[in-house]
Amino acid sequence: MLEWGGEHSGGISGVELLQLSGVVVNEAPLVTSPTDDPARHITAPRLAALRILTAAGPIDEAGIRDAWRASRPGMSPRHVGALPRMIRHLLWRLEILGWITEGEHGWEPTDLGRSVLESRSRSTEPD
Repeated sequence: MLEWGGEHSGGISGVELLQLSGVVVNEAPLVTSPTDDPARHITAPRLAALRILTAAGPIDEAGIRDAWRASRPGMSPRHVGALPRMIRHLLWRLEILGWITEGEHGWEPTDLGRSVLESRSRSTEPD
């Protein structure tokens, strides 16, 4: 078994180990294989953030936070207090997935992000 920098690593760095396992390092999007299915990364908060960015983007973190609050009236004070951290985490994760990008005027969905949102919308539409 290879260990990170251990005597059994054979001199392989952590980055090299990740690259050998198929993980793209220092490049976005982080895809574990060419056939990686974006649907496996979909969560309700990620979809909500993509919807906000698609409707209002490019938009900054404060704008996303305000849109999130407007879409969820009656949030508890603790939830409101956690929004900045939660939004930063969502943006980080969506950027790693290649679903959003930060431009000069704020965050906006990439073509892949729009595709994920459109495919999710199609899969939840009634027949």
